[in-house]
Amino acid sequence: MMRIFYNLVSFALLVAGWPWFVYRIYTGKETFTALMQKFGSYNIPKPPEGGIWIHAVSVGETLTAVPLIELFSRENPEQNIIFSASTATGMEIARKRLEGKATLLFFPYDFSFSVQAALSFVRPSVFIFMETEMWPNFLHYCRRRGIRTILVNGRISDDSFRKYMMFR
Repeated sequence: MMRIFYNLVSFALLVAGWPWFVYRIYTGKETFTALMQKFGSYNIPKPPEGGIWIHAVSVGETLTAVPLIELFSRENPEQNIIFSASTATGMEIARKRLEGKATLLFFPYDFSFSVQAALSFVRPSVFIFMETEMWPNFLHYCRRRGIRTILVNGRISDDSFRKYMMFR
């Protein structure tokens, strides 16, 4: 029931907030390609199924993820690695440090349609969160698809944990 409420509120915010997306593109704060990826539409080659998807929000988390991705690449060169960031600055660091070591893309907004499209495109076997960037729809659809999720370097307070549990 709580997820339905969450999705209704999210959709209402999407409808009401479309001028914000236009503004971000118009002012150059967001590229059209990045925005399309955040809505689950990827104009890049589809990665092989069963990869490891690692997500970092911004610069700090990206820098933390780089050694992990380099280790995975070195230890399992045949393993497909997908890296996502939420911000342009995080993606800029990823392009400089991870080009050729991972498929790079933007993390989807937590709308049901965006998340399902992204998961259908990437088709990972494992999803790794860097820090505590957890989204209800994303976790829900990972669980429904049997995608294992791992939180790395995350901390969560008792109060935040109770709030997250509302979206169990």
